[in-house]
Amino acid sequence: KMMPVVFEFYFLKFCIFAIVSNCVLYDDTDNLSKILYTIEDVSPLLINNNDVVTVRYSALKPGILDWIGAFSPSNADTTVTSPVKFAWCTESPNYFSKRHGSITFNFTNLRADIAFYYFINGTTDSILVASYPLKVDFKDYNQPLRARVVPTGDYDKFLLLWSSAYSIYPIVKWGTTSGNYDRVVNATTKKLLKSDLCGEPANSIGFRDLGLIHTASFFGMKSLASSTLYYRFGDDSDGNMSEERRFQVPPLPGSIPPTRPTTAVLFSDLGRGGTDMSYTWNEGRARRLWKSCEQLLKELPMQKNENKRKIGWKERSRICGPLGGRWRGWFAGQLRPSVHTVTAIAAEVAVGNVDVVFHNGDASYANGYISVWDFYLNMISPMAGSALYLTTVGNHDSDWIDNSSYYVTTSCGGECSVSALLIPMPKPATRRKPWWSYDVGLLHFG
Repeated sequence: KMMPVVFEFYFLKFCIFAIVSNCVLYDDTDNLSKILYTIEDVSPLLINNNDVVTVRYSALKPGILDWIGAFSPSNADTTVTSPVKFAWCTESPNYFSKRHGSITFNFTNLRADIAFYYFINGTTDSILVASYPLKVDFKDYNQPLRARVVPTGDYDKFLLLWSSAYSIYPIVKWGTTSGNYDRVVNATTKKLLKSDLCGEPANSIGFRDLGLIHTASFFGMKSLASSTLYYRFGDDSDGNMSEERRFQVPPLPGSIPPTRPTTAVLFSDLGRGGTDMSYTWNEGRARRLWKSCEQLLKELPMQKNENKRKIGWKERSRICGPLGGRWRGWFAGQLRPSVHTVTAIAAEVAVGNVDVVFHNGDASYANGYISVWDFYLNMISPMAGSALYLTTVGNHDSDWIDNSSYYVTTSCGGECSVSALLIPMPKPATRRKPWWSYDVGLLHFG
């Protein structure tokens, strides 16, 4: 007589599990998702460039493939737009044992607000289960950021590039003594458009507006070789200017600085790193982390007076994922050590010990997810805005059909050397013919 009752109970439990696992559940319309998954708090809600936001969340049924996504602008359609950053819920050590956790997101100024969403079932077949009603916003959308100084091929002229949201009269003010800017140069402005990109995902789900890109010229660099100039950049219409930056003018070809040898920093394959718990949306440089199902199950809390967990097939599937025996997790989009590389280089640049930084291709590893470029350009600015930044393109910048690369692959994600637009190379290099030759002091690059 008890059998029908027992069967009915398990049937109901199975139906609930099936609904959660196979449907998109929206936080504002589905009561079940509100019970099972919750974003409890996001703070702070008003931030500056480089600030860290903490997201706190909870789940009655935590899974190994649960994640939090940050979308910007906040009204972006999550079904056709990639998040600007995301984080696995399991980055928090208490997610399984306490059924709640917290993760940190470090943001550069994205010139738009940010919304947070809770997903389960991984990043390929994601199921939306909750969202946070309040949005994170930036104090100053039009803040001038992401300075980088690049060569032109003319040793008497360098280019300064930076970004803003809506500057009306972009200018750079500069001089040879700190705080005294006796030269003012107007900048030109352009935007990166979908038509500048050649394929997916760059011109589809991976596209994001990078704001206005301004370019101004430093003239008279030959007479200032091996010396220091000081500059500020921004919008002359409202006085929204950057803090003062210091730039080390490199020695002329065939010469050396007065107190040390010609000094260059050389690297390639940098990528974008970070010290927070989140990732940018790019799986091109993902690393695989393998854990046995048994290892994952050991991380679950033990019941009181229980010597051995008894795990049913439903819980085992939820915890270990669809592969059962072993779980494959993608930690996507960041080369974490790169931020430490840039910090170390920037420290040398700041004291005038570096004449040129040569980045030999494969810059951001955005691979078609354009928002990564905002984070990357912000990361490199302390070094690229204070020493000459010399670049070329790599396969992850350029590989595509009928592009500059010899290899016909899709490694660049449809960007097709967009790095050459954001970080120009010296002439005669062009986006699709990236060949150049350049001298700094006693060093030759080509």
